[in-house]
Amino acid sequence: MNSQDKALTIKRYANRYREHGYSPLSLGWGKGGRQKIRFGAMAGIGIGPSDSVLDVGCGFGDFQAYLKGQGWKGRYLGIDFVDDFLLEARKQHPQIRVKNADILSRSFVERFDFVVSSGIFNTRLKHEKGEYAYIRKMMARMLSLSRKGVACDFISSYVDFRNKTTFHAEPEKLCAIAKSLSRRVLMRHDYLPFEFMVYMYTNDGVDTRGGVFK
Repeated sequence: MNSQDKALTIKRYANRYREHGYSPLSLGWGKGGRQKIRFGAMAGIGIGPSDSVLDVGCGFGDFQAYLKGQGWKGRYLGIDFVDDFLLEARKQHPQIRVKNADILSRSFVERFDFVVSSGIFNTRLKHEKGEYAYIRKMMARMLSLSRKGVACDFISSYVDFRNKTTFHAEPEKLCAIAKSLSRRVLMRHDYLPFEFMVYMYTNDGVDTRGGVFK
């Protein structure tokens, strides 16, 4: 993300945190049980009990707590730009591993079985040359850091109301982006009515004789 949009993002979330504290509202999500539904959809990519996970835009690190509640015992790293969120994550989850980092930085080289992100593409960027180009860059980087797969969620263009500051992604375009990066892709528009998620898998080799994945 460019420095201008990054500064705006940090300011927006810091202001929300000052108002709402430890709450999904600080992350730009509504009240209710939707966060748990999102977590279930992210875990549905196939995260196993010992798989390592990189959570990009981790917020308060609550996805780690969700996974642990499902019996998961793998290695976790959450990264975020917002220091207030990281401090709160350490407060809420004392053993959690989180840090302020940017996966687009060349210095970030640690790899994981799965890389996930929730909410990081929900806001329109004022200074990028195009949201889809930025999303593709991020998804490609996440896939390069993953041994098994990537899960990313988006606010859908199939909605009954649009917010001017929200980026409503077209599922068809995201599917095309994902397919340009991996031949093995799954798109889910079934877990919440106005959101969707894309899975990309690294094991996308094809047996051309049988026309199936290896």
